Amino acid sequence: MEAKKEPVEHECVQNYNGSSKGMEAHAALELTKEAKLYRGSIVGCIVADDKSSMKALVRHSYTERQANNPSYKWPRLCPKKPSTLGSKLRDTRNLPLEVPKPTLLADPAH
Repeated sequence: MEAKKEPVEHECVQNYNGSSKGMEAHAALELTKEAKLYRGSIVGCIVADDKSSMKALVRHSYTERQANNPSYKWPRLCPKKPSTLGSKLRDTRNLPLEVPKPTLLADPAH
């Protein structure tokens, strides 16, 4: 059995805070926002694995929709537990309204 080698000294910049599971979804969100807000481009579609975290992030925020349209009805839960009946869905969506929502395509081979 070989002895483990010590890593070479290097500078490592941290540019993401969160779990590795959410890193791809966060990058897709940030790149989609940056394309429109800073470059004037629109992301038409994102091809990735079929992760629900990306589907949740790269959609328009319920909070922002309600702030811009008082008649907007926040989606409610249809729960299995009667105690949560009618509770608001959690707002995990982070795409600003001025950025068009891209189509999400699943790549089963990814």
